[in-house]
Amino acid sequence: MIEHPCVQETVVEVMMEMDVPLYKLRHPSLKKLADICNREMPSESFGRKLVTKFADKKLATIKTKIGNSPYYLIADESQYKKSKYVLVIIGNLHTPNINYVGCCKVVQTADSSSVLIVTDDFIKSLALERERFLLFISDAATYMVNCAESLKLLYPKMRHVTCLSHLLHNCAENVRISFPAVDKLIASVKAATHKNRTRQQLFVDNGISLPPQPVLTRWGSWLEAAMFYAEYFIDVQRTVLSFEDDRFLVASAKSAVSDARVQDELILICLYRPLVAMVKKFESKNATIVDAFRTLKNLMDTLRENDPAEILPYIEGRIQRMKDLREIVEGDGEEGRRLQPSEYSLLQNAPPSGADVERAFSRLNSMLEDNRNFAESNVEKYFLCYANLNSD
Repeated sequence: MIEHPCVQETVVEVMMEMDVPLYKLRHPSLKKLADICNREMPSESFGRKLVTKFADKKLATIKTKIGNSPYYLIADESQYKKSKYVLVIIGNLHTPNINYVGCCKVVQTADSSSVLIVTDDFIKSLALERERFLLFISDAATYMVNCAESLKLLYPKMRHVTCLSHLLHNCAENVRISFPAVDKLIASVKAATHKNRTRQQLFVDNGISLPPQPVLTRWGSWLEAAMFYAEYFIDVQRTVLSFEDDRFLVASAKSAVSDARVQDELILICLYRPLVAMVKKFESKNATIVDAFRTLKNLMDTLRENDPAEILPYIEGRIQRMKDLREIVEGDGEEGRRLQPSEYSLLQNAPPSGADVERAFSRLNSMLEDNRNFAESNVEKYFLCYANLNSD
């Protein structure tokens, strides 16, 4: 049997990119494949020795992709199991719809200092030019805003924009809270049908699809479900009232569809239909800051005429606090901090959302399953390979 180091390394690299645990190298089926190909498969110990090499290879590729170009960073933190992680995503402003997971660090506390240190250390590790760091995207949490203000002292050209998709999610959450009868309707029908195929089939038999089952932390999903009920409420009501069981979950659903307030609330919720499309638009790879800002301005103009959930003051407050966002859109800044016209042009076409870091956290969560046991020092190395599959 032929031992070929290049083939062995490729097998290990592919497994890491596919998030296949390296202990699977011990699986008997791989021995069959090795016999067919007349190649020696790598051992588990051999594979683990390559983890650092492949992680460094990914970082070197990212550094090459950024080069000397202006770049942006998206940062966020989250907790999985008992560990807190800070993720930093980096993108070249000349190709803003392509970005890479640059680092994934375990921190003791999630505060402005931790995020600042992780972000600054990451930039130093790639030896990127400080003057080329033009945009920092984060959520609007106080400690992230404080982190951004500290970063500006180190990176004088950096501008900070808080995630506009998250702004829309908060608006949708305010809409949900403002219409409790519809909120109860959506929750109770979801509870009554979630694991009951007989009740699910009744919707199909009545000519409609099963109502959406939103996850509150998934941006805009509740509002999208509300629009479904507004479109098919009579059919949903007829179907739910036909449920034969009258135990607690079904009784709650029947009570919710019979609530006299529901129809009036659904009519008012339809005023916020544009939010559904806006969330998807802002999360897309082709979204830009300038287009997102104009879309928000149009929404604000519409809400001045009718805004029963009173989300307009919240949007205006967020926009007012984002001085850097207004500067980017206007293409002009304060004397002494003004950027070059070409730099404003790049920023105007930068992403308006931190959706990519949320997607990265979802992938990290799937990687850190209960049947996996990572040393903290190895989490970042494995994740760089897994999350940057198309970086080469």
